[in-house]
Amino acid sequence: MCGLFGMVGTLEHKHKCALRELMFFSALRGKDSTGLSCVSRDRVVTTRKMTVPSYEFLEMPIVDKAMQFADQVWLGHTRYKTQGDVNRTNAHPFEVLDEDGDIWLVGAHNGTLENKYTMEGKLKGEKFDT
Repeated sequence: MCGLFGMVGTLEHKHKCALRELMFFSALRGKDSTGLSCVSRDRVVTTRKMTVPSYEFLEMPIVDKAMQFADQVWLGHTRYKTQGDVNRTNAHPFEVLDEDGDIWLVGAHNGTLENKYTMEGKLKGEKFDT
């Protein structure tokens, strides 16, 4: 199954080092994709995700850059595919947009959603694979 990791608070360099270790070791929970959502104190959300294991994701400059400008929330996920294809769309974290196209919600889950068809019906007919 997948791996979830994250931190919330006033995040500093020492927390970044700890999160990078969490991300590295979460490859044991899934190597199909890795993602990270970062939130700044003025609520700007940056999400990066790729279809690579976390130890490769950590080497990408976009990861450090996202963490550098966000100092309130870091939410990470490593995916072990159980349903759906291995692609960027199915990688977590997911962003849900409001009617204006602004990010309303960011989330990730571990496991298979048994009620996905019920959820699709409640989400105005949206379809999703994971």
